[in-house]
Amino acid sequence: MMVKVRERNTKAVRKLKKLYEGKCQISGTKFTFKKQNGQYYSEGHHLIALGKNGSDSARNIVIVSPLIHMMLHYANVEGLDLKKIKDNKLTFKMNGEEYTITWHPDHAKIVAQFN
Repeated sequence: MMVKVRERNTKAVRKLKKLYEGKCQISGTKFTFKKQNGQYYSEGHHLIALGKNGSDSARNIVIVSPLIHMMLHYANVEGLDLKKIKDNKLTFKMNGEEYTITWHPDHAKIVAQFN
């Protein structure tokens, strides 16, 4: 039996977590917690899933809290169109409620190169 395993771009995620200081690009510190070392716990999320030909690079990754990460995977998500980023922000809906992703200017430059 052959199993296909994708190696994740952990370097890009580490760099982005450092850039955002572990804070969620959507909720800040609201739905996260500090680890024993004092840093915020966060996760990298691919806006366009790798299985749907999404890129495994910083342009397709956002840093989010664990709760927001699960919501992005399992809630009803509408309006996540990277071409609609304006002033380093993108407003979209999860389960009918409005949320906004905010990009750090250095991260936004990377994303803008591909939109």
